Amino acid sequence: QQATAINDHKAYGSKFQWGRKADGHELIIWSDIGTGKGKYGLTDVKSNEPVNTLFIMSENSPKDWRVNRDDTLWADEFSTNNVCPVGYRLPTTGLAGTNKEWAVEVGSWPDGKRTSVHALASTLKLPKSGSRYRISGAVRDENVFGNYWSASVQGRYARFMVISSTAVDPYRRDYRFNGFSVRCIKN
Repeated sequence: QQATAINDHKAYGSKFQWGRKADGHELIIWSDIGTGKGKYGLTDVKSNEPVNTLFIMSENSPKDWRVNRDDTLWADEFSTNNVCPVGYRLPTTGLAGTNKEWAVEVGSWPDGKRTSVHALASTLKLPKSGSRYRISGAVRDENVFGNYWSASVQGRYARFMVISSTAVDPYRRDYRFNGFSVRCIKN
């Protein structure tokens, strides 16, 4: 659903590992008080083509859920693992690729304000949805941060936008096996 408050857990969404298709690993069970846990279990076995719904975690480099890195999994609407509906794709940060939708979105907010209040007031209604941690698989930081993947990558990292009470940064990067929310945009 569309968020009605910055801590609206019904709008937090799933927590995808960057580039991974919607295979169940992303599903979160949210409690009535807005805390979450993964619907399915965890594994430390990396796979280019996971055969189950387990969240892949590891402390080892390159900190990816895959054995072999692939920068094209979410590159556009026609990418192998696109998690968006037909006609939609993930936005980019502009640091890789030709578009920069996250930066343009944040730049369109009134008076250059960039906080979680403005993220919620935007047309995207972005709450502080938290993330799923790559080492333990725990869902954490709900109502503290909102982390939203982009299609952009930078070396072994993937780019995302982070929202907090004091700032919004559309140019962040992190390891690809963290679980972050996604928001799709129309082509």
